[in-house]
Amino acid sequence: KNTQLTQQAGQQAGARTAMAVIDAGLVSHLCTLPKAEAVAALKLQSGLPEQFVVALWSSLPIGDAIEWSTFLLCGSTTPCAPVGEGAQRRGVCGMVWRAGDTVYHCRTCGMDPSCAICAECFGSSDHEGHDYWMFSSGGGCCDCGDAEAWRPEGFCRHHSGVETAASDAEVLARLQPFTLACTEGVLTGWARLMLDRRRTLADQTRAVQWLTELAACSLTWRR
Repeated sequence: KNTQLTQQAGQQAGARTAMAVIDAGLVSHLCTLPKAEAVAALKLQSGLPEQFVVALWSSLPIGDAIEWSTFLLCGSTTPCAPVGEGAQRRGVCGMVWRAGDTVYHCRTCGMDPSCAICAECFGSSDHEGHDYWMFSSGGGCCDCGDAEAWRPEGFCRHHSGVETAASDAEVLARLQPFTLACTEGVLTGWARLMLDRRRTLADQTRAVQWLTELAACSLTWRR
């Protein structure tokens, strides 16, 4: 009986090892395909998209991992909002700042000290009598039009915000299952990269910049 149990345990361990090899081979194979074909293949197997995206962040150079992740989430290699969000996106600025850009904090309008708006939005809004200050940005994106970060009375004349404030659950419900699975994979893979001491500071900085750019172009990704 003990011998049988040992054999079964060995077979299970061997199966897990074989599966790991197959998974690694599958990731490599999918990465050789045109991205649209890889997406079509991933959609055929439940659970595979999330695993694939996590593997991308650990096995590919940072530039390739970002390019694949962007395509899986946005359907293109350029960060953009998911399908169906375009009408909402127009009411929010979301401008991505470069290091050294002039931006504004306002204690009267901002929901917390990290919230800020770009110089253009500040110049197009009314902050007379507010507790605000100007500073040089180290990165981030403009919160004008986002009622969760900036009070509506502080919005500029170009960004009126979205018509309704959806809950996180409602936002997630709008995503297709494939996109949601890829989003979860990106968050897991991204977090592991940031905690991996073997990755360079340049890789981690690029990962932060990409996530900031992605968040800036979509209310969904910002959630």
